[in-house]
Formats: sequence, structure tokens, C-alpha cells
Amino acid sequence: MYHWARVAVQHDTRSRAKYAALRSRGHSHGRALRSVADRLLNVACAMLKSGTPFNPSLAALKSTC
Repeated sequence: MYHWARVAVQHDTRSRAKYAALRSRGHSHGRALRSVADRLLNVACAMLKSGTPFNPSLAALKSTC
């Protein structure tokens, strides 16, 4: 999970923004990565429950609504 979150912070804008926000609030690097990992797990679980593949453009639309 650590590596998944670390790579997500490097390549995914939403993960990077969540990480940066947590760090700016004083969270440690490890705590911020754990929060990013929690978000990634929630997304993966939702995809498994609904049986749908990840669609980044759909995720972007939901965050603007």
C-alpha cells in the first residue's frame, strides 16, 4: 500500500493534492501517505462492488459536482 500511495502521489493529481493538503496541515509523510492509501482502497472497493473499471474522467466529474 505504501508504494501504491507513493506512486499515486507522484503521478495522480488528486492524490498529490490530498497529500499536499495533509502535509500543509502538519501531518507527517507517513500519515499523509496512509490517508492517500485509504482513499485508493475506498476507490478499489467501490469498483469491485459495482463491477466497473476505473474511469478517471468520471471521477473528475464527480469532484466538480
